[in-house]
Amino acid sequence: MEHIPDSAETITAAWLTEALRSTGTIQAAAVSQIRLEPIGDVEGFMGEITRIFLFYDLPEKKAPRTLIAKFPTNNLKLRAALAVNRLYEREVRFYQDVAGQIKMRIPRCYFSTIDELGQNPLLLLEDMAPAEVGDQIAGCTSAEAQLALVDIAKLHAAFWNSPKLKKFDWARVISSPDRMDQKAYQQYKWPRFFEKLGPFLSEVILDVTREYGELMPEIAERMGNRPQTMIHGDFCLDNLFFNQSGDGVPFATIDWQTMKLGSGTCDVAYFLSDNLRIELRRVEELNLLHQYHRTLLEQGVPDYSFEQCLADYRLSFFFRIHILVEGGFLFDFSDRRQAELMEVRLRRLSVILEDQDIRGLLASIRKN
Repeated sequence: MEHIPDSAETITAAWLTEALRSTGTIQAAAVSQIRLEPIGDVEGFMGEITRIFLFYDLPEKKAPRTLIAKFPTNNLKLRAALAVNRLYEREVRFYQDVAGQIKMRIPRCYFSTIDELGQNPLLLLEDMAPAEVGDQIAGCTSAEAQLALVDIAKLHAAFWNSPKLKKFDWARVISSPDRMDQKAYQQYKWPRFFEKLGPFLSEVILDVTREYGELMPEIAERMGNRPQTMIHGDFCLDNLFFNQSGDGVPFATIDWQTMKLGSGTCDVAYFLSDNLRIELRRVEELNLLHQYHRTLLEQGVPDYSFEQCLADYRLSFFFRIHILVEGGFLFDFSDRRQAELMEVRLRRLSVILEDQDIRGLLASIRKN
C-alpha cells in the first residue's frame, strides 16, 4: 500500500477494501460505500477516533459491518512529541506483536501500520458496541472490578518474568533510569505538579509525592527486583468496555499507548485507587486482590505467594504517584468533567494511601 490515510476524511472504500483483504478480514467482497461517525472529541489529545460503517458489493459472513479507525492527532507538533515517546508505536506494536499471545479480551485488529518515524499510525479495530466504556466518576461495581482484574491477570501471567519481554524494546520499563529520573522529578516534574494542583492536594498526597522523590533510587531498585511482566499502564474505567445486554462480549480492554514493563500489581493499584467508590473498595479490596492472585496461579504463575502479591501491591502505589505527578500539570480545569474527575481521583487516592499506610512504607524504605 503506497498511500496510508492520515485522517478519516482521506479514507476511501477502495483503500479499505485493499487493507481488509491484506489481512484476510474479507475475501471476495469489496467495500462499496462507507459512512463516518466521529467518536468523542475529534481534536483529542492523542488523536482522532472514528466509527466507520461499511457497505459491501456482495454479502460475506465475516465481513465487519462497522469498525473503529484510530488516526494520529492533527497537531503536528504534538504528533512529533508523542512519536518521540513512542506512544503511537506502542499501540501498533502491541496489536502486531502481543495481541495474538494473550487470553484477555481486546478488540480484534483488522489492520495496523505505522511509518518509520512513528508519527503516522493507523489502526482499524473491532467495534465493541453495544458495550460501553466505564465511568470513573460513578465508579464500577464489585462484579465489574472482578471482570477487570481477572482479565488483566491473564495479560500479566502470559509474560510473567518471560524472556520475551526483552524483544519488546518499544515498551518502557517502569523502574528504568530514564523513567525514574530523580533529578527530573525533583527539579522539574514535582514543582510543576505542585504549582498546578497544590491547593487541591491532601496532606498525605503532598507527603508521599515529596518523599517518593527523595527515595526514588531505593524504590526503583525494589520495583525492578519484583517479577516483571507487561502491564497496560492506564488501566482505568475510561479504557474498559462493559456489556450487560447479553449480546456481544461482556468485557474488553482498549488503548495500549501507555503499556509498559514492570510489576503486574501496578495495574491493580492504579485500578483500585481510582475506579471504585471508597466504601466499596474498602469492603472488596482484599477479595479482589485474592481473585487477582488466584487467576495468576491458575494461568501458570509459579512460586508467588499472596503475601508477596500484597507487598508488591503496596509498593505499586509509587507507580500511581509517579503517573499523577508526571501528568498532573497538564490538567485542564476549564473542562468541568475533568475537574470533577480529578477531584474524585484525588479523594479516592488520599484515602487508599492512608488505608495502605504508604507513609509507613516510605519510612520503612528510608530506614533500610
